[in-house]
Amino acid sequence: GVIGIVVYTGGFPAVVGLAILHMHRHKLHTNLEWIASFGWIYCAFEADFFYYGFFTVIRRTIFVLILGTVQDPQWQSTWAIMLVGFYMLAHLKQEPYKDFMFDLLDFALLAAPSGLRPWPHSGLLS
Repeated sequence: GVIGIVVYTGGFPAVVGLAILHMHRHKLHTNLEWIASFGWIYCAFEADFFYYGFFTVIRRTIFVLILGTVQDPQWQSTWAIMLVGFYMLAHLKQEPYKDFMFDLLDFALLAAPSGLRPWPHSGLLS
């Protein structure tokens, strides 16, 4: 139970982060063997945002840590809303995906639990 959570929330981000760092240092972006193994982490993003998949993993890890360590539900909600809000603002500023529709989808998935309507006709993205 606890060991699995620690390994998943600590080990998985570490492995993903090291893989992305190795890929960037050794210019393996176009290596077919590398793409087959780790392409799911970075292929959907613009070249300048190869690391964005890692930030998604880190966001989820921080979210799990907030839920696992903060006992008061009000503080859990406050920290979670601040985390998601910060990530939403960064996402809107950067637009990291190659296809804008993926940017919109990712933003919508972040905004949905908060009750925001991130659709183009709502004024948030226009």
